[in-house]
Amino acid sequence: MTASAINFSPTTPAAPTGLQLIVPQNDGGTPTCNESFYDPPMIGDTGSGGSAGNVPAPPAGSAAAGKYLKADGTWAVPSSSGSSQSTVSGSTSGSAVFSQPFEGASYKKVIVVLESLNGTASYTFPTPFTQIPDYFIGISASGATLTALSTTEVTISGAPSTGAIVLEGF
Repeated sequence: MTASAINFSPTTPAAPTGLQLIVPQNDGGTPTCNESFYDPPMIGDTGSGGSAGNVPAPPAGSAAAGKYLKADGTWAVPSSSGSSQSTVSGSTSGSAVFSQPFEGASYKKVIVVLESLNGTASYTFPTPFTQIPDYFIGISASGATLTALSTTEVTISGAPSTGAIVLEGF
């Protein structure tokens, strides 16, 4: 059997799972027809779903800015309303610098930088955790201890301590 026509279809046969078809287009000329193919762009979700395709190239500097591709097809920096820092003086001397760079509805993170903390320093989280967070005391901050930890605040004691403590959870 000899084929008498070639049918370029953007839907038939279906693409293998996880892949998409290339969309054909032609100039409609006769007797010679010029064919070209393009890979459709991704259409982001605006509430009614999107469609697969090539994603837009990230603008220059996106990696350094920590940008990610959102579901609507745009590049953005993760929101972080809690990136401000609060410095709390130690009860004897030194200080602890607290910041909560991630205050999401689920994941939260608090970073504490101890600056020769001697005595205690307490901090109330701007966005409370829903569970008592896990914590990690950096090896350079080994003289520090968490003397109180709840979903809403932390108290750290040091004699004197320099280094970092990270609290994270949900």
